[in-house]
Amino acid sequence: MKISYRTTITLILLTYGLIFIGLFYANKEFKSDLNVYNVSQQHYESKWQERQEMLNRYLNSFAPVLKALENNHDFSRFVSQNDNLDEMTNLFKTIKDAFSCVLKARYVDASGQEVIHIEGAANDDELISQIPTRELLPKEMSNIADTPYFQQFKALPPKQISISDFEITELHTNNSASTHRVLLHFGMPVYQKGEFKGVVILSVCLKNFFTLFNNTTLYNLYLLDKNNNSIMQTSLNEGDLNPIIPVSQHFTTDELQNILHNDRYFGGHFYSASYQHPNSPYEYKIILDAKYQTMAEEGSFTTNIMLGIMLLTLMLTLPLALRLAKEPERLLFELDEKAHTDELTQLPNRNTLIEHLVANPKQNILIISIDGFYEVTNLYGYKVGDELLKKFAELLTNLNMQNEIKPFHLKSHYYALAFECKHPHLIEEKMMLLHTTIENSSVILSNGLELNISATLGIGSLTDEVRSPTETLLEAEMALEQARKLRYPYLILSNEKAAIQREYQTKIAMISLVRESVIQRKVIAHYQPIYNNQTGAIEKYEALMRLDCPGHGLCYPNDFMEIAKTTKHYPKMTQQMIKQVTQKLASLPNHIKISINFSLLDISHTEVVNTLISEVTRHKVAQQLIVELVETEDYSNFEEILSLAKLLQDIGCEMAIDDFGSGYANFQNIIKLRPYLSYLKIDGSIIRYLEQDETHQQMVKSIISFAESTQLKTIAEFVHDKATFKRVIDMGIDFSQGYFISQPNPDTLSAEEILKLPLS
Repeated sequence: MKISYRTTITLILLTYGLIFIGLFYANKEFKSDLNVYNVSQQHYESKWQERQEMLNRYLNSFAPVLKALENNHDFSRFVSQNDNLDEMTNLFKTIKDAFSCVLKARYVDASGQEVIHIEGAANDDELISQIPTRELLPKEMSNIADTPYFQQFKALPPKQISISDFEITELHTNNSASTHRVLLHFGMPVYQKGEFKGVVILSVCLKNFFTLFNNTTLYNLYLLDKNNNSIMQTSLNEGDLNPIIPVSQHFTTDELQNILHNDRYFGGHFYSASYQHPNSPYEYKIILDAKYQTMAEEGSFTTNIMLGIMLLTLMLTLPLALRLAKEPERLLFELDEKAHTDELTQLPNRNTLIEHLVANPKQNILIISIDGFYEVTNLYGYKVGDELLKKFAELLTNLNMQNEIKPFHLKSHYYALAFECKHPHLIEEKMMLLHTTIENSSVILSNGLELNISATLGIGSLTDEVRSPTETLLEAEMALEQARKLRYPYLILSNEKAAIQREYQTKIAMISLVRESVIQRKVIAHYQPIYNNQTGAIEKYEALMRLDCPGHGLCYPNDFMEIAKTTKHYPKMTQQMIKQVTQKLASLPNHIKISINFSLLDISHTEVVNTLISEVTRHKVAQQLIVELVETEDYSNFEEILSLAKLLQDIGCEMAIDDFGSGYANFQNIIKLRPYLSYLKIDGSIIRYLEQDETHQQMVKSIISFAESTQLKTIAEFVHDKATFKRVIDMGIDFSQGYFISQPNPDTLSAEEILKLPLS
């Protein structure tokens, strides 16, 4: 039977009244065995031991992360070869985000120079919203060789973890208020083949820990650093610290001397003892100071007056006290819920998943991504998107039969299922069943809208090996990314891991080559002649991009272009090509023209378009430049293309459609662009088999007929042999381009070289 709130208050008041009346008649003064102050004195040693064990547990909690990082193969490869910086940066970001108390996660080389520096706010929701986790740019990184903690970590032997001295830092928020925080640096040296390579450092904010550490009823706590200043005390507000708090404010000179010169000292109202963690060279003092000394000393007040006042106070304030007594527990519960539960879906979040994997290292992770989620939010709005996320969470929860799996909500439209793979040979069958179940599900939203759900699944390697939480998550994310790339409904990493890792290695290596080529200005243009089938002259060239890759020789577009377009370096590559081509045109006769390829990425990049206009204008070569639009790309943003076409016409440049007949551009789009076009370049996949395939011949005839009707010149690409060359001329194509004419060269052809071409 549930007792009402009013009955509870009545019982508590009656109970306390009887206790105080009994005390009043039993003893008019406090007895020693009932004195809270004396009780505090009797338990000094055990309470000090509790605080020591609590401090040890907290400081030891960061060692597994550093050890896991030391054993990470990718990290070892990064230290030795420095060729997977982006991957390691993401790994350090994961470590930083996994621990709300971590302020910075860094890797520092042997010289003290920061190589990876991830930072953000810690413990404080307001600061986290103001200071998001970010990667410091190289120019923002520092050399910390002179800091005491780096010198301390540098001197460690291999596999040894050490803890720095306390460091007090000052943070400024948007309202200009400053807050001091106490930090500890956890460091582990990195050795390879006996050679010191650097240090991994986690900088931890102690604010929340100090709040828990100070949570004691009977004592005021003080923690003295090596300079005998109190860096922590119970009376401070939520762990906020002044830079230096002299301990002399709380103890007499004699008491202070005894504290400082004795490993353990009992001073009546306080107890002090030395503390040193096994991984720290520094020794500190932990002091327990009984809170109720004054009350014991003032025990001479008459029992009647004291109890009378207490009874009156109790009667007036107990209802409020009861309510307030519940507040801390409620607030702590709410904070813990927010830290471990997604507010929208009420599923456990990524923090909970990390903790779950730490406690269950043999479990596997399956990550699920809702397909087309952003399209739903763009079409129907965020409210519908949020409702879809909640409905999908309910679907996963209902799928959790027999408690074999545990669902989590990672972020946005990404979910995870944690489970232990007891029967690896059945996992593909279960994934197929899970995917089919999701695909056959639909959700009905509050507005009556029914949405069919589609999802992609990825799971890491199926193994009994104990892995770090980050390794388990990264493998599942890698599997999901590959499944989406290959358009698979699901993918198990163990089936594809070696190939995926090789692909990632190749991609990372090529990104590095692209970056170095751009920085060193090794993007170069090669020029392939275009033959006029009517006049027999070389009047045009196509500028083709090459990379002079440091240490690898010449790289061709098939090697780098697809990867380059995913990086921030691609616009700079096009800009370097523009500058080379316009400079080359300025040195050529006015009747010679050169075409340059422009992708949709180039068109949508304002700086690239501005470079094109400025360079053409500066060199006065507008009449000699042809801009080729790649027809194999999606023309969905046709307005941007039309805008560029008008701009090119205004300045006097010609325009061509490249690879015509192979891609997305249809005749209707070409007709819209017709006022701005001069050429159609027939795709090489059609010309290549022109001599042998009648179907290809019919396609070319249709293109020629369309070009003639719209007064456009035609250029045949991939003219690779004499038979194709003659067929192209016989069919009436205006120009020929291909290896039969000439391969691309670093420079345009001289008159002597043109005479040697095999065109007769």
